[in-house]
Amino acid sequence: IDVKKHRCGACQGELELMPQLKADGTPRKKREPNEFSLYVKRHFARTKQDHPDLKHGDVMKKLGEAFKAVKMS
Repeated sequence: IDVKKHRCGACQGELELMPQLKADGTPRKKREPNEFSLYVKRHFARTKQDHPDLKHGDVMKKLGEAFKAVKMS
């Protein structure tokens, strides 16, 4: 949402982007991606290119199996 372009539907006030906060009001730290996320980011396009007929879920299953094999070795 473009906060400069859109307005509140109820009061027509400007929108304000709020950071994600913990219960105590301190800002949340952005987490680093885990090993599997990084593996998927590196290999998804290639796997999809090699198997264009597979649906997204099937590609993810294939990546999960490949990641497990790599991690075990």
